[in-house]
Amino acid sequence: MNGITYMRVHPDNQYFYHDANAFYQRRENGSLLIKYFGKNEVWKIPEEVTELGAMALRRSNLREIIIPETVKSISKDAFAECGRLECMEFAADGVKLYVPENPVYRKGEISSLFYRDNAGQLHYDYETYDSLLADWSQILIRCRMAAFRLEYPVQLPTARKKAYEALIAEHLKDLVYDICKRDSLRDLAALGNWLCSWIQPSGAIFGFHNHSVWGDNPLRWPDYTSGHSTFAAPLLPGFAEAL
Repeated sequence: MNGITYMRVHPDNQYFYHDANAFYQRRENGSLLIKYFGKNEVWKIPEEVTELGAMALRRSNLREIIIPETVKSISKDAFAECGRLECMEFAADGVKLYVPENPVYRKGEISSLFYRDNAGQLHYDYETYDSLLADWSQILIRCRMAAFRLEYPVQLPTARKKAYEALIAEHLKDLVYDICKRDSLRDLAALGNWLCSWIQPSGAIFGFHNHSVWGDNPLRWPDYTSGHSTFAAPLLPGFAEAL
């Protein structure tokens, strides 16, 4: 369908229809998204859509796609060659997943992990996503993926959670620099929300002292109140609030 520049469906057509963004087929229990042709960077699939057809979003300009709970089936190649896609929001689980920008061919792996259970409900294979994250060669991409998983920890085992926290702690300085360099508010929000989740209303940090302590901790920021480094330094709450 790359050569099609204009399409119009007669209003009386009983089987097909379109809106400003896509072409659909009417079905008994909802609509099939046949082809998205919009120019949006962020798009929420209409609620009446229950299925995404083969290559329905192929080569789209989308950076973020919002998949409503009404969608029950997604073709494996629905997101084929979506080179700009960065984020998928899965409303059924209340989850946003980071889709790495490179290598491009691996975007297909991330976006093809939807499956249906015996009851016909759509799910996402978070375990495989985590396995892909663990094997990703670029550290900063792994950190971005980990930040999103920590913010939306659906089916996230404790061991994985601790590993992701350690990964981000180790590379936090480089990660923040990279986010600022790319001017990515989405990544900054994910990291900031995760950091804020550590802080209690009193200012204490969950699981740690909120006063100066000696020792080597997972995240080393200068503690200007005592002259040494500590996970519970006053800088951390301020940094989280700034993000």
